Amino acid sequence: MKNDLWNRSDASYILGNLFLSALLLCLTGCSEEMAEGNESTEEVAKEIVEIELDRFDFRVFQLANNTNLQVRIHLYVGVYDTDSDLFRHLYETKHHQIRENALTIIRESTPGELESPNLEVLTDRLKTSINLAFPEPYVQEVYFSEYWVQVK
Repeated sequence: MKNDLWNRSDASYILGNLFLSALLLCLTGCSEEMAEGNESTEEVAKEIVEIELDRFDFRVFQLANNTNLQVRIHLYVGVYDTDSDLFRHLYETKHHQIRENALTIIRESTPGELESPNLEVLTDRLKTSINLAFPEPYVQEVYFSEYWVQVK
């Protein structure tokens, strides 16, 4: 019994010392590397700018329910500030394509997707569709400033 207690306390003593040694090494040796890593992540951090894309006001016929939905959406996107001028320029050339893709996505959405509180499925589809129209994925976020769906 004494041997078991001695072995347990001895093992915990050794593990405790190893832990403290590793902690001290990390605090002294790794602090410079960690500081350099933090500086580089601060440089990489970019600000996102909101850009207004379009306002959609249209009707969607839902065959499953045999109803018409009146949909109004004011669409904005979030783009890194460094890419905002290029995005605006490219958007001018792709405006009609993006508008048609957005209308198609909204028309093909189910009533549940259109009426969900966070609109996650709809925003993901719109973000993907808009990014596919450009050579690089500029859009980081999709926002709605005005959004309502009414059954007619």
